Amino acid sequence: MLAAVLLLGVLTACGSKTDPNVGVYKVESLMGMTVEEFAEMLGEDVETTKDFMSIELKADGKATFTTEGEVEEVTWKLEGDKLTLTADGDTLEGTLKDGKITLGLEGEEIVLAKVG
Repeated sequence: MLAAVLLLGVLTACGSKTDPNVGVYKVESLMGMTVEEFAEMLGEDVETTKDFMSIELKADGKATFTTEGEVEEVTWKLEGDKLTLTADGDTLEGTLKDGKITLGLEGEEIVLAKVG
């Protein structure tokens, strides 16, 4: 009986792998500037500027995309390092590599780094 309980515990632990990509990502650089440089240009503090855009990737393939306080629920998929975010038929593609999401928006590159 004890062996069966131990085996069940081992099998359960092996089956619960955490996706290292799951988490919150905030702005690290945009428009060729670091977030600190961009904040200084706007006359804002760095934390406010980091919160300009964030993405929370969740384990169930869903995500929360926040821009300037507007929250949108999206889905996400990762193939290699190609990240695809989809909402209401619209698709945004970028890359996810080494804890950083890189997106091209309106001709500008935005990099979001994983926090925490």
